[in-house]
Amino acid sequence: MSRYLVILATGEKIALKHESLSVPKSSEATKPQATEAPAVVNPATKPQATEAPAVVNPAAPTPTEVVQAKGPPDYSTRAKCCLCKSPLRLDNDFQHPLVCCASLMCNSCFNKDVQNPDMACPSCKGTRPTTSSKEYVELMLKRVDEGHGWALAIMSDVYIHGHAGYKATRDLNVSRGYLERAAALGNTTASCNLAQFYLRPNMGVARDPKKAYALLQAAAAKGNLNAIFYMGQMHEKGDGVKQSWTDAKDFYMIAAKEQHPPACLSLGLLFVQGKAGLPKDLQAAKELWTVAAKAGLKDAIENLQKLNQMMGQNKVQVRETTTTTGGITSVDKIVGVKGEDLISKVDACINCKNLLAVDSAQSQPNACCNTICCLACCMQFAKEKRDKCCHCQASTQNKGSAEYLQVVQQRADDENVVWAIAAMAEVHMFGHPSKLIEKDNDKARNYLERAVEAGHTVSMVNLAAFYMDGSKGVERDYAKAHGLYVKAACLGNISAVYNMGQMHERGDGVQQSWKETITLFNMAAARGYPPAQFALGLIFAKGEVVAQNFTMSKQLWTHAAQQGFPAAIQALEQLVNVEAAAQRVEAAKKAKADVMNNVGGNDTELSAAMEELETMD
Repeated sequence: MSRYLVILATGEKIALKHESLSVPKSSEATKPQATEAPAVVNPATKPQATEAPAVVNPAAPTPTEVVQAKGPPDYSTRAKCCLCKSPLRLDNDFQHPLVCCASLMCNSCFNKDVQNPDMACPSCKGTRPTTSSKEYVELMLKRVDEGHGWALAIMSDVYIHGHAGYKATRDLNVSRGYLERAAALGNTTASCNLAQFYLRPNMGVARDPKKAYALLQAAAAKGNLNAIFYMGQMHEKGDGVKQSWTDAKDFYMIAAKEQHPPACLSLGLLFVQGKAGLPKDLQAAKELWTVAAKAGLKDAIENLQKLNQMMGQNKVQVRETTTTTGGITSVDKIVGVKGEDLISKVDACINCKNLLAVDSAQSQPNACCNTICCLACCMQFAKEKRDKCCHCQASTQNKGSAEYLQVVQQRADDENVVWAIAAMAEVHMFGHPSKLIEKDNDKARNYLERAVEAGHTVSMVNLAAFYMDGSKGVERDYAKAHGLYVKAACLGNISAVYNMGQMHERGDGVQQSWKETITLFNMAAARGYPPAQFALGLIFAKGEVVAQNFTMSKQLWTHAAQQGFPAAIQALEQLVNVEAAAQRVEAAKKAKADVMNNVGGNDTELSAAMEELETMD
């Protein structure tokens, strides 16, 4: 188990745990294996360990290429669940064998079956032997002789963990022999477990990360979540592969989307640390660790407790000075939003194939081919200074050009593409550099309303600004503005959260409440939104509604300044000057006290200090 020392936005440190590589039992991680360790076989029938099947290790495939190596699974060629007849997943971790009749159950039917105390097999209706019985072993050996990969994989566990009924001893060679035979038959569980033999020391074979990676690739291509997670760990550590935080993050995301507990734990750590191009987002980490903790992952439970404790300690006491009774509150409308609701179920980044965030502010369109990239890919492209589309390879168009405007207008008016409609709204809001379109609030509002109806979060925030201002062809309507902000915030838009905080700060049509304001600002600041970080820092600097805390202000303004927020940069400079002046005042006071006490010293320095003190009083 390795530990990371994580510095939170408040500057405090917390030691968090991180899952490390280990040989998984058949019931570990998300693997809902139906069987326990079976009884041992007669030593005379032990399979001999054979050379691992030859595997190909292609050069540095992307995470998406790994898990989609053969395209979408062809369920029509796979076995079906013995009960509901639905096609089984290619990944053996989602297939649950019935040893009595060699039938396979799907996850859904298995979960129902484990709640049934009846020992009768749900398929053949015969009595199922217990896993510790001799009959169970005999049946398992029969399934091995029939060539069932799952039986070979289960038998390998016997020689890893032993068996009380047959007093089996640990025999890594025999265990590996079973795994090699099962892996050769395409069993994903066996491929994943066999990889651990080549990753861990003292497993009876020379350590070989490249061979392990190839085995994991084979399992990951069929959707094995454990394999995908382990590949992420190998990229994180640079173990036999190129060290890459980005690839590690991508693998973790693929597994975490199916609620794989260790992947949720590791991805949460990346959000806390702000690594791999991810923003520092404590709320995202909390949601991921909650998923892992509900699955019983001890490290996630401990990390979640520490994070909750830390976040609780950082809560500030707010002095409500000008609260207006009644009105609308905001926090309770958005705190119940689940992380899974913020991810699209169908739309994926054209480059990395990861599902996109529902919040349109977290993706960017390619106007040339009408595709969309996630923010992480866009940031990477900008860093690499690419001048061509990642999908169609067309030259990147200048957004201020007439050609770009023509393409966007066609997408919006003729093809009814949502991002283009939102883009045309902004063109009419501010005008276009080509001068082909001038500022027109009425047309801008019409485009915004179309985009809002389609669920475009940035357009919700922009339309809300129309109702907040009340001078762009519509009457001021705080209730409509607040409703749009709430809708956008529930879809993950940080700007909307911050704007609701401003409404509560001023009491614009809602309850004036510093508690609501600070809570909302803190939500947005924790997700790395510079205006919220600056505003929250200003509240701490003034010390009017919370205890004055320049240290907190400095930390928040530093985070905002690092993202280029001008007001934060200026505030930091002023804070440095104030701190320096305060130090000079203290020195001058001490010098004056020394004079009063007839303490010797340089008269010139003492006089200068006294003069400075008088000017600062």
